[in-house]
Amino acid sequence: MRLRRQVLTDDVVQDLNVNPTLPFEDNSFNIITNVVSVDYLTKPLNVFKEMRRILKPGGLAIMRTFLEPSNNSVVVAG
Repeated sequence: MRLRRQVLTDDVVQDLNVNPTLPFEDNSFNIITNVVSVDYLTKPLNVFKEMRRILKPGGLAIMRTFLEPSNNSVVVAG
């Protein structure tokens, strides 16, 4: 039996400050990336909870943050 991997072929772009609900089922992804700095989120905890909802147990969330103007950082949580 050969297993087929599900691949997301479309990008999802939305303003998480307006609507933090992501259009995916619970436990959908092994890895989630956020390419826009989380510093711009007005309610980051709502977004983090939503990311956790769609992340599979033991999955990895990669988020970008700017802690200082000269420090471009990446936060990795699993």
